[in-house]
Amino acid sequence: MSWLLPFAKLDAEQRDIINRILSNPKQNFFIQGFAGSGKSILLLYILILAKQQNPGLRVCVVGYTNTLVDMFNASIPPEMKKVSSFKSSSLFGDIFSDKSNKRVTTNSCGIEVKTYSAFEKSPSAYDLILVDEVQDLSEKVLSLLYSQCHQLIVAGDGAQSIYNMGMPVAAMVSLINAVTVELKILHRLPNKIIEIVKSIFPHNQLEQASRSKLRNVDVVLASSLDVNEEIRYVFETASSYANSRVSTAILLPQKKYILGLMDTILNLHNFDGWQLKTNRFGGDDFDDLNSYLSKCGLNMQYLGGGYGDLNDASKVHLLTYHSAKGLDFETVLLPNLCADVTIWHSEDIANNLFYVALTRSRLNLYLCYTNKPHPYITRIPDNLLRVVELPIQKQVAVETSEDYFF
Repeated sequence: MSWLLPFAKLDAEQRDIINRILSNPKQNFFIQGFAGSGKSILLLYILILAKQQNPGLRVCVVGYTNTLVDMFNASIPPEMKKVSSFKSSSLFGDIFSDKSNKRVTTNSCGIEVKTYSAFEKSPSAYDLILVDEVQDLSEKVLSLLYSQCHQLIVAGDGAQSIYNMGMPVAAMVSLINAVTVELKILHRLPNKIIEIVKSIFPHNQLEQASRSKLRNVDVVLASSLDVNEEIRYVFETASSYANSRVSTAILLPQKKYILGLMDTILNLHNFDGWQLKTNRFGGDDFDDLNSYLSKCGLNMQYLGGGYGDLNDASKVHLLTYHSAKGLDFETVLLPNLCADVTIWHSEDIANNLFYVALTRSRLNLYLCYTNKPHPYITRIPDNLLRVVELPIQKQVAVETSEDYFF
């Protein structure tokens, strides 16, 4: 499933930035923009249009996570990723002329998409490198990327920094000698989600953004006195959307909460809990979990770290807040927003993580808790929420939108 928005749907601001970057092939750029402003889609079109101008261009797209890499791979036209048989006539000239002292492996003329960690392990030289979610890359990685290309284009948002290794924006821009261009119009987030973000994080600069024709969709707050009722509601709601092939995700702060959720869902359906298995690297084997869920007839999958298929809209995706970085879905459910839940041990990172989680939906958002709500939830004015008390006897109405993202 491609996530590529038709070029005609881009606004004038986005088209102007694309044209400016393509007209300056020897200048590095930092695309700065809020959640939902279209940073990733701009990177995609810069890539596609640059390759159309010069099919021999050597390009690498660097994403932070495996899932983000999958998203880009699904959106790049397959013919552009094929290796060219002719010598590159790069718009940028010989990128190695002033870097002869670098020990690098030159890739063939085509496109590669990889995580930053994969690039770090096996660096190669390119005409053009595009980086999404740059705000969390270390100085070491950014310096490496900068040294391996003639033009470096990075995109990000400091408000979505969820690791401690990232550089301050000003230092990052200085390091890679970039010109900053800004996306100031929100295209994806429904209006009420924007208002909720502003109420929870009043100092977030999201309120400074302009808004295009955004949807007015209710945000649901579901409360329960029984955790089983909360999880039953989350599963049934998410499954209802996925059964209609509406891209749907359940996001939780950490893997342990996902495993707890899955055990409860399995128990509610009279299945044995999943027996934890390890992969060859010693980590949790989520391929085995996904196989077990399929065997039990549950339309859910763990997504992240190379596990699961982002493009399978028939399944509910289970992700950590970290793994959801850079992605969006038509429907997002955030369960377990209880008073005693620790989103992250660092308050600053916890705030940014919850901001990321809140801004992953392009249509429907469900916030759920049992007993007492998390302090984040208590900051939301009642007029921004449609409150439901569980259990309820009500059929979930499925709303859909076009399969595009910003």
